[in-house]
Amino acid sequence: MDFTETEFLPTLKPLTVVMGDYDWLYAKYQQQQFVGLSKQLIKVNVIHNPENNQTVEKQRDIANKLAQQIKHCKENNYKILLFTHSDYIIREFNCYITLNYCKKDTQERIMEKYGSNKQNEYGFYDIVGLPLIDKNDIVVYDVIDKNISKCNITKEYGVEVPSMSKVIVNMKKVHKDILFGD
Repeated sequence: MDFTETEFLPTLKPLTVVMGDYDWLYAKYQQQQFVGLSKQLIKVNVIHNPENNQTVEKQRDIANKLAQQIKHCKENNYKILLFTHSDYIIREFNCYITLNYCKKDTQERIMEKYGSNKQNEYGFYDIVGLPLIDKNDIVVYDVIDKNISKCNITKEYGVEVPSMSKVIVNMKKVHKDILFGD
């Protein structure tokens, strides 16, 4: 389903993520040309490319901190509009979405294993606590050639970003050809 920038505005959720070729959309927001956003009295925190110059661990931490803000956003009619190219941030959100729909014993096992300051094999401390994301509290858009498409979010896999998946599959094919030939 494709959206124009004016149709995009009413669909903001506590956490709205925009992936892909979004520079034109971000520029419109910066110039306050988003029709209706400046007229609506909603509080929106815009975050642009928080992954820049960050390690994978820091990107995971950013995702964790954003996910923890969802409850605050819902309680205070506050929105986070995140512009990112980071598949690591999306993958982390996917963990929180799918974990939310697991059985309670699975959630507890995963929280025990991966939450609460566990040091990993690289000496870094993993994220403290794993927030749960309800798939209804997040919306993700994929922007390709100025077309805004809403991404599918499932309980089993989380967010499916077609442009990101396409690039990753293509990279795997190239690597396979390098290693094993045609």
